[in-house]
Amino acid sequence: MQVNSGSLNIDFNQNTFSTQLGLSHAMTGAVDFVAADRIRDGGTFFSNSDTQKMAGAVSLDGAEAGYFFEKQLSDGNVKGLTLWDKQ
Repeated sequence: MQVNSGSLNIDFNQNTFSTQLGLSHAMTGAVDFVAADRIRDGGTFFSNSDTQKMAGAVSLDGAEAGYFFEKQLSDGNVKGLTLWDKQ
């Protein structure tokens, strides 16, 4: 699976996040992973639907964040981990 694009936006004032991953593979074609929700106390965040789920956390100093994601496809699923540095 190739990552073609990606973003993770965290708004600490509103306690929200949004993320997007553009993935592709010869066997699956293009796969988009998109999620948004709120940041919980302690810096954890998650989002679940019928076809995808993700769970992650922000580091205590707010300099990094990471999450696990899974997306159900018609012939299997995609699972992965991300790590993001503050920009």
